Amino acid sequence: MSDVTTPHADYKKALPRWQKCEDAAAGEDAVKARGPDYLPRPNPTDVTFENSERYKHYLARAVYYNATGRTLQGLLGLVFSEPATITLPAAMEFAREDISGSGLPLIQHAQATLEELLKTGRGGLFVDYPSIDGPVSLADQIVGGVRPTVTFYPATQIINWRTSRRAGKTILSMVVLKEDAEEDDESGFGAKFVEQYRVLSLGDDGYRVDIWQQRKSQTSVALEWQIIETYYPTQGNSSPWVEIPFQFVGAKNNDWNIDDAPLYDIAVLNVAHFRNSADYEDSVYLTGQPQVWIAGLTEEWRDALIKSGIYFGARNALPLPVGGSAGMFQASPNTLAKEAMDAKESQMAALGARLIQAPTSVKTATQVNSEDAIAHSVLALCCANLNSAYTQVLVWFGLFAKIAGNAALSVPTDFSSYTMDAQTLLALIQGVQSGNIPQTDFWARLRAAGIINAQKTDAQVREELEQQAPSAGDLNLDANDPANEADPVDVVSA
Repeated sequence: MSDVTTPHADYKKALPRWQKCEDAAAGEDAVKARGPDYLPRPNPTDVTFENSERYKHYLARAVYYNATGRTLQGLLGLVFSEPATITLPAAMEFAREDISGSGLPLIQHAQATLEELLKTGRGGLFVDYPSIDGPVSLADQIVGGVRPTVTFYPATQIINWRTSRRAGKTILSMVVLKEDAEEDDESGFGAKFVEQYRVLSLGDDGYRVDIWQQRKSQTSVALEWQIIETYYPTQGNSSPWVEIPFQFVGAKNNDWNIDDAPLYDIAVLNVAHFRNSADYEDSVYLTGQPQVWIAGLTEEWRDALIKSGIYFGARNALPLPVGGSAGMFQASPNTLAKEAMDAKESQMAALGARLIQAPTSVKTATQVNSEDAIAHSVLALCCANLNSAYTQVLVWFGLFAKIAGNAALSVPTDFSSYTMDAQTLLALIQGVQSGNIPQTDFWARLRAAGIINAQKTDAQVREELEQQAPSAGDLNLDANDPANEADPVDVVSA
C-alpha cells in the first residue's frame, strides 16, 4: 500500500548508484562500513566464527585508494579557483552572505550543490518563506527577522515527484522531500532526529506545503503517517504561486528526469580497485610470512624441541640430530592483483580527464568560436546547469521578498580558451587522485596553462580555495605514470 514514504520507480532504480558514488567519494571508512556490499566474503557459505574473523582481517588489510574523492575535490577546486560572478539587487545583498537562513553564503551554497551534482548528477533547490501573519518590511528581512530561504536537497532526499499538463505545458505538480527534523530529547540537553516528509504540491487549491510525521493512530496504538502542518505560501505581494518554487539541478539538464552521475564510472572502478587491494594485501600478508620446516627428527628430539621452544635467528642455535635439517618455505610473489590495480588507476585517471575533456571531433575555427563553450564537457555542462538553477532560484527569492531587479549566479563554464595535450591532462588527473608532488608545483602547471591567474601567488590561491571551496587535497603529479595518447583537449579556463 502506498503512502507518503513511497518512492518514485526511477528513484528506486537510481538509489544504489547514488549510494555507491556517495560512499566512493566519502572514502575508506564509508566503503569499509558497507562490508560485503563492496568486498564479498571469501567462502560466503562458511558461517563459522573462524571465517568471520578471517573476513574482519581481510577487510582491515584492504586499502581504499580514494580516486573518486580526489577527482571530485580537484574538479571543485578547478571551478572555484576564480570567484564566481554574483549579481543581486541592492535590497537583496543580504542573500550574498546568507542564502539559507542559517548563515551559509551563496557561493558556498553553490559549491555544496555542485559537489552533489558531480557525485550523483541530481539535486534540488527549494525556495521557501516562513508562515507569518501580516506584512513584513524589507528592514525586517535585512536584519534577519523574516526572510526567504534556499535549501538544497541531494538526490537521495528527493524521493518522489509528479508532473501534470496545464495550458498545454507540462509542469511540476508534486515533490516529496525526505527530511530529518531535530527535536529536543527528554533531558532537554540533547537532540534527537525524527524522520519527516515535506510534500510540495500544486493543486486546485493552489500551492501548498504539507509536513508529515508519524503519530499514534486515533483508532489504535500503531503509528501512522499524518499531516502535522500545512501552509500556503504566497509571493511577497500576496499573489498566489502558479508553480512550485523547487528547481531540479541535473548533470544534463534541469528537468525532473534523472541524469547519469558524472562520477559513477570512476566510483565503480574505485570499488573494484578496492577489491583488488584486498586480495593483494591478503597475498602480501600470506607470502610475507615464511613457513619453517624441520626434517629428520626422532620423537625424542621432537619432544625436546617442543618443550624448550624453537627460536630462529642469528643469535640462536637450533640443535638437530645427525642427518636432521631445517629450512623455510617462501611462497613466490603473486603480482596479478597489483597489475589489476595499476590498470584501474590508469582507467580512473582517463575517466577523470574526460569529465573536463572537449569532444574530439574536428571543427573549423568559425564553428569553435561560434559554439557555446558549455557544450564542451561534462563539468562545463554541470556548471551551466548550476548557473541556470541558481538564477531561477534567485528570481523566486526576489518574488518571496518582494524585491525587483536582476539576480544571477555565474561560475566558469568556458572550457575552450585553453588547450592541454591529453597525456599531460591524464597525468594531472592521476596526480590529483594519487599524489606525488607539492601543491605549489601543481598550481604552477595550471598557471602555465592559463587555468589559474598567473598574477596570483600560492598564498592567494590557497586562501581562495580554503574560503570558497573544499581543498583539493594533496594534488600531486607522477611524471613517470603512463598515460594514453589522444588528441589535445580543452581545459577549463580561470
